[in-house]
Amino acid sequence: MHVDRFTQKMQEALQSAQDIASEDGHQEVSNEHFLLALLSQTDGVAQPILQKLGVAVPALEARLREDLEKRPRVSGATGQIYLGSELRSVLDGAEKEMKGIKDEYVSGEHYLLALS
Repeated sequence: MHVDRFTQKMQEALQSAQDIASEDGHQEVSNEHFLLALLSQTDGVAQPILQKLGVAVPALEARLREDLEKRPRVSGATGQIYLGSELRSVLDGAEKEMKGIKDEYVSGEHYLLALS
């Protein structure tokens, strides 16, 4: 995974996902954190793509938040927040998608393809 090959929006989503995890007391940043961050981008590509596929985005966001609420929380000095292995795997897959269609940067579209 090469973050320098991410679009600005993907880099922002990664930072936002880390912020969400930190605020929720989670040590691991997961696909749920990252997808929620992508969906919160008002000018991002994730919402329009999923809407065109018939996904009820508000319901998806609610389910992601419900899932995150059920996860264990760490209190006190939380230490380092790290990328979970599943998220890292999907981001690696997104990079492969990017290379496969000869794009220059990994974007939300590539992430959604790899996630599916």
